Amino acid sequence: MDHKDIFRQRFEFYTEIKNKVEAYLGHANKRLALYKQTHSAELKSLKPKIATTADFFETLKSTQILLMGDFHSEPQSMRSLLRICRKYKSKKLVLALECIYLKHQVVLEKYMAGLISEIDFIRQTSWSKNWNFPFLSVKPLLQWAIQNDVAVHAVNSSDADLNQRDLKIAQNIKKIVNRYPEKLLIVQIGDYHLAQKHLPKEIYKILPKIKLQTVFQSPDEIYFQQMKKHKSVPDFVRFNKQQWAVMAVLPWVKWQNYLLLLESTGANWSDDEVDVTDHVARAVQFISDSLNIQTDLSEISVYVLADFEPASEFVKTDAHLKNKIKTDISDQKSFFVPELKKGYLESFTLNHISRLAAEYLMFKHKIYTKTICDSQKYFLSLIWIEMLSYFFTKIMNPKRKTNTVFDLRSFLISENFDDHGKDVLAIALEQKLKEMNSSVTEFDSKRKKSLAKNKKTYAAAARLLGGIMGEKVFWAFVNKRLKFPAAINFLFQDVYSKSFQVKYYDLIEVIDQWPNSAKSKFDHF
Repeated sequence: MDHKDIFRQRFEFYTEIKNKVEAYLGHANKRLALYKQTHSAELKSLKPKIATTADFFETLKSTQILLMGDFHSEPQSMRSLLRICRKYKSKKLVLALECIYLKHQVVLEKYMAGLISEIDFIRQTSWSKNWNFPFLSVKPLLQWAIQNDVAVHAVNSSDADLNQRDLKIAQNIKKIVNRYPEKLLIVQIGDYHLAQKHLPKEIYKILPKIKLQTVFQSPDEIYFQQMKKHKSVPDFVRFNKQQWAVMAVLPWVKWQNYLLLLESTGANWSDDEVDVTDHVARAVQFISDSLNIQTDLSEISVYVLADFEPASEFVKTDAHLKNKIKTDISDQKSFFVPELKKGYLESFTLNHISRLAAEYLMFKHKIYTKTICDSQKYFLSLIWIEMLSYFFTKIMNPKRKTNTVFDLRSFLISENFDDHGKDVLAIALEQKLKEMNSSVTEFDSKRKKSLAKNKKTYAAAARLLGGIMGEKVFWAFVNKRLKFPAAINFLFQDVYSKSFQVKYYDLIEVIDQWPNSAKSKFDHF
């Protein structure tokens, strides 16, 4: 596919998914529609310029308030905020969150101090009623704040009128700024509030001299504008002295995850309207179209794992397969079982949908026709499967990131891993050294014997190595080093064939010639 075909495919997929979300939500009331329209009109009037991460953080040095846009249903939105916090000096930060109402500030402080549990915090804030978006998206940010002794404040109000809510939030922000005059206040706030006529206007009314920056969260209009013009999208774009956009989430990804969230909580949907098989089939078709290959969709059959009792659902499987399925369930994975020709979805997210799509695609193209239950014996086969899985899912979400060999070395010498984590990293690095024909210091026999009993260690190492290789393969695909359908002969290997264990190292030699897109995954925002 050329660039025009890729652009058209992604825009059509995005439009289809967004229309489904809007159909589900129904028509917005006039005030909300006007509020959104103001936001959209402002974005269309802005002229983006490519900026670097360094440009952005240089600006923060003289900033007092940073309004960070949030697309509430997309976990990556909150991870973008967390990455900014991590890169900034925590001692000079204070956080304010729209997702928590001011009336729950005392509950928040108890949770941050470890005086109440997560369950009690969710219950006492009536999280699902007041916010209605997953707490798991916010949890990493709160944990980071607790670990780094960063104050967190609630700023939301219960006003139904959005303009009145902007006023109340601005007043709450002023109180926080006055309390922490020497610190940068980062505010998590829905993207629609960021239009200059909305929250910024109210802040400037009561803090006219404040140094304020706003960061839109991955605006759809800006993404497609940049994609069409430059064929790629940077991590940051800058509009003017006060306005930015962080491009951390792809438009079709955030709307697909929103649709999945709506369907998983589906108060307005009957059971027969939520068909996860359709989502997986759509992902398989998306990947296949991107690779210019044909994939038979007739055998896709996906079920929600929570709807099954494993003891009865998998009663006819053999003991080894049953243990593998049991492990995947305990690890909260979605998985496809070739022997049953069924996929099982653990979580309503695009990552899980994409993983199932990738595994079905590999099954239909005879890359593997039975489940790998012994991850040590078939370690190389599992690495190859993980590589293809990463590559296929990255086609769905090019913003996905994985570790590099540099990251593995850094992690291994750190003290942030338990013994199991270090064993995973050590196995992964040992395998990379083998692939590079370097001298390898073997593990002592006792440790090897111990690791052999823990198949999960090898499975985890295969995921690490597969991600590293998948990143290189994706680079080759984007840069037309791999062209489909011709590349099928190279990539679509039967991992159970007798020759694969030998052929693997010849294949790796080719892949290792391709560069990493970055020295470390942390180089990308």
